[in-house]
Amino acid sequence: MTALSMRLVGRDIRAKYPNAVLFAMQTLKKRYVSETKAAVSARNNSGDSRVHYVDTTGWLTDGADHEDDNGRPREAGHSKFASRLTPVIAARIGD
Repeated sequence: MTALSMRLVGRDIRAKYPNAVLFAMQTLKKRYVSETKAAVSARNNSGDSRVHYVDTTGWLTDGADHEDDNGRPREAGHSKFASRLTPVIAARIGD
């Protein structure tokens, strides 16, 4: 996701769901990391404290948890990813 698309999505979602907590996750193959972080920072700097960047570094193991080189997780990789993402979300939404 590019910074521009993140800003556009953020505005569209904010307009429709003003109280939503938004999570922008680092892709598993670390594509667009700086752009995604910049987009989250821009939202935060504009006063939107309910947008969070999720660093997924180390969540999955290359080769073991992926089906291919494009970062598509195997079934076990999805489960592993979900088990790491769940507490991140819960901490931010107060579950």
